[in-house]
Parts: sequence; structure tokens; C-alpha cells
Amino acid sequence: MHAESISLPLAQLPLPSEDPLDVAKREIEANLPKRGGVPWVVLAASPRQRYAVVRADLSPAACARAERALAQRPEILWTALYGEQILQVGYGPLRCAFARRVLNDGAWEVWLRPFLLQGANLTWLDEWSHHHGDAHPRTGALAPLFPEAEAGGVRFVALSEALPEPTDRQPLPVEATEDDIARLAGLWLESFFFARGFVPPSAIRVTESFLEVYLLPRTSPPHAATDLALRLAQSPETAAVGTFGRDTDRKTHPPCELIQALLEWRGGAALRWRRRFRVMDQNKARWVDAVGEVVAEPGRRRWLS
Repeated sequence: MHAESISLPLAQLPLPSEDPLDVAKREIEANLPKRGGVPWVVLAASPRQRYAVVRADLSPAACARAERALAQRPEILWTALYGEQILQVGYGPLRCAFARRVLNDGAWEVWLRPFLLQGANLTWLDEWSHHHGDAHPRTGALAPLFPEAEAGGVRFVALSEALPEPTDRQPLPVEATEDDIARLAGLWLESFFFARGFVPPSAIRVTESFLEVYLLPRTSPPHAATDLALRLAQSPETAAVGTFGRDTDRKTHPPCELIQALLEWRGGAALRWRRRFRVMDQNKARWVDAVGEVVAEPGRRRWLS
């Protein structure tokens, strides 16, 4: 692990008055039916702060890198991981929600609860069970809860309890489909781009009734919009989340530029609205597409599982 590959925004977040694993268990129980699963989340605490690290790719190895990097900080008292894994701990191979913590002296504890999820029907198969020990188990049923880190840099997103207010909030049309909402986001970006001439660093959120746009300062670092989208994705009110962007379409000849709105739905589609254009001179551009189009966005999810 090379420390120079790590960036950790330090948020001044108070430690909860109750056991963080109890908080994690409550969050899992509340959100698992809505999300169709439990994303992997890394937690950590110092005497005065707490941190949450949400990986965009949700891979166990990436979580292990994040947890290991946090554990190397001298002020960290413990690190924790919660999510879901298929385990065989007295139940047979079943999906288990888990909340696992490791203290800085190597002692660890795990809470497990097996479940079945068929469509929207969630059945808990048992109550939470507690397991603990004095060192990381490298073999046995709990080994998957202590993933090995792979090489590569990692970036942290500190989650705050408070989210910023949206810059703009538009009501959604009645019975709007996911494609309709992606087009609505695209039209918002199209209007901004036409008026201002640039794509703003920004995150998009869809709730039950509104499309929300969160504009960031134009001088924001490249990852700021994705970091905000990750934070927005953790809210139970979030149905979809995404960002605006500008890219190049190299499949055309000659290549042309495009503006785009990426949106991922919780338990649903990942869509991209795009409209291509060519820059004619410093102050003039010509649309290549008569209107924007919505296309499926394959590949790894960025924000929502």
C-alpha cells in the first residue's frame, strides 16, 4: 500500500452515542428490502471522529484496501465493514447480512443474520447472532468477511449526516418512466449548456416526486460530483442518482463531442442520455443529433447496486 495513492477527506462527524454496529444492523434491516441487497460499506472511528467509505464498485478487495488504509492511521481505534455475503455458519449456504468490526489490537466481532429475498419479499431466517475472536480468521466460514486487499490506489468518501440543498428541483410528470426521467435530466443539462457553454460539475438525484440537481463550484476537483452522488445514494429517499458530463464520441468520423446525463436506479436500470455536437469555432457549435437519445449504460455500477 502506497500512502501517496490515498486521499481521505476528513469530515468532522460526531461519534454516535450508541454502538455503531447496532446502528449498522438497524440500517441494514431498514434498507435491505428497498435496495434488494446490502452494499459493502467501510466504517472507522477515532476518539473524536467517525468515517464512512462507500466504494463505487462495491468489490471486497477495494473495501479491504480502504479498511487497511484507514487502519494505518494512528488515531483510528477500530474499523468496520458491513454488507452481505453468502456464508455457511450453521444454516447452510445462505445470504447473510453482516456487521463486522476489528479493534486496533486485532480483536474482532461479527453480527450475522441470514435472509431470503425473493423479489420484494424479504424473510429473515433467524435473529442476529454474535461471533468474536482475538485475530483475523484466515480460514473457516467467516473468512470472506476479512477480504484480502489487492494492489491499487483507493479514494475515500466521507459521509455526512447532512446533505446540501439542491440547486434546482423539478416535479416529475405523473407516471414518468425511467427513460422519461433520463430525458428530463438531459433537457435540464441541454438548457444549461446552451445558455452557459459548459457542463457544470454536478450530481443528480431522483426521489419519488422530484428530479434534483446539485451544482458544484466550477473549480471543484474531478471526483467531487461522483463523491456527492455516492453520498446522495445512501439516502433512503433516493430512487436514482447520477451526474452530468461531457465526453467524446470516437465512433464517428471525425470524432464529435457530447453532453450526457448518467443515471442509475436503485434495483433498476442504468441509463445515459446524450446529445452529440461539433465545435465550429470558439463561440459556435452545431448539434450532430436532432434530439438527445437515451441508451442503456452497461458495465459496472458506480453508485447503486
